[in-house]
Amino acid sequence: MKFEKTYSMRSGPPSMTWDDYEALILPKWQALLGSKASTEADFQAFFERHPCMIPGPFGLIGQSGHSPHPAAMISQPVLPDFTRRVPDFMWIACDSLSIYPVLIEIETPSKPWFRQDGAQHSSLTQAREQITEWKMWFSEPLNVARLTKYYDIRLDGRTIRPFYVLIYGRRSEANRTNELATRRANLARDDEILMTFDRLTPQAGADEFFTVKVDRDGYRALFVPPTATFGPMFAHQRARMRDKEEAIRNSPYFSVERRQFVLSRLDYWDDWSKGPQGIMSTGDYE
Repeated sequence: MKFEKTYSMRSGPPSMTWDDYEALILPKWQALLGSKASTEADFQAFFERHPCMIPGPFGLIGQSGHSPHPAAMISQPVLPDFTRRVPDFMWIACDSLSIYPVLIEIETPSKPWFRQDGAQHSSLTQAREQITEWKMWFSEPLNVARLTKYYDIRLDGRTIRPFYVLIYGRRSEANRTNELATRRANLARDDEILMTFDRLTPQAGADEFFTVKVDRDGYRALFVPPTATFGPMFAHQRARMRDKEEAIRNSPYFSVERRQFVLSRLDYWDDWSKGPQGIMSTGDYE
C-alpha cells in the first residue's frame, strides 16, 4: 500500500443536495401512496429509482456504520436454485460480526390486514407464506454458501443472518381498533418486520446507493440517485457493476451538466480501483 493518494480529483457540477432531492420525491411518494390506481408494479418502479425509500441498508438491529454490499440495493434478487417467487428487493447489510441479507416483499397499500371479524386476511397470510419459503431456503447451509458465491460476498469470519421485511397495507386499516393494533403488533415472527407503507420515508444515509440487478454475469446498474458522488470511497464496489452509463442516463433529476460530468469520470474511477489503493480521504468526492 502506498502512503500517498493515488488518485486525482476534478471539479465539476455538484451532485444534488439531500434536501433538494427529498423535496422532489416526497410529493411524488405521497401522490403514489394516495392513488387508488397505483399497482405493485408502480411501487416497484418508484423504489427502484429511489432506493433510499426501502428500509434495511444498515441492518435492522440498530444502525451499522458499514455500507451495504455492494453499495447498492438489489432489485428482484435471485436466490440460487429457488424456483418460487423471489423477493422484490434485498439489501446486504453488514457489520464487523455478521452479514445481514435483508429480504423485502412489497404488496400494495390497498391490501387489508384483517377481515371484518378480526381474523388475519388471506392476502396477508399469502404474503407471509412467501417469507416462510425464504426462511426454509436459508435454513439449508448449502443455499447460504450459494448465496455468498452468487453475490460475491466476502465473509471474513462473519456469519450470515437473514432478516425479512413485509411492506403491506395502511396503518389506518391495520390499527382501526385497539384490539387489531395489538394483534398486528404480535404478528411478526423471529427475524421479521411487518410494516405499513405509511412507515416509509427517505433515508438520508442511503443517498449514495445505486439500484442494481444481479445475474450470472454479475452486477448490472439500473438507477443512480442524483445525490450520488464519485470518488475513492465507493469506487471498488461500483467498478464491479456494468451498464453504469445507461443507468445514469435513465436516472431522473440529473442536470444535463452533472450527467455529462459523471459519465466522463466513470472510466477513470473504474481504472483507479484496479490499481494500488493508497491513502483515501472520505472528504474526496466529485
